[in-house]
Amino acid sequence: MIAAPVEQFGPLDVIRYGELPTPRPGSTEVLVGVEVSGQSRRRLGPVRDQG
Repeated sequence: MIAAPVEQFGPLDVIRYGELPTPRPGSTEVLVGVEVSGQSRRRLGPVRDQG
């Protein structure tokens, strides 16, 4: 699966984009396939260090 997981707060250049293992659902879970997903920066709010 190709993803851009958020691993730390900061400017946009801290976002890493790459291949991750496909998740495996547990016995009481389901795996939903998503072709494309996005999020508006306005809805995310400010990206800042919480430390």
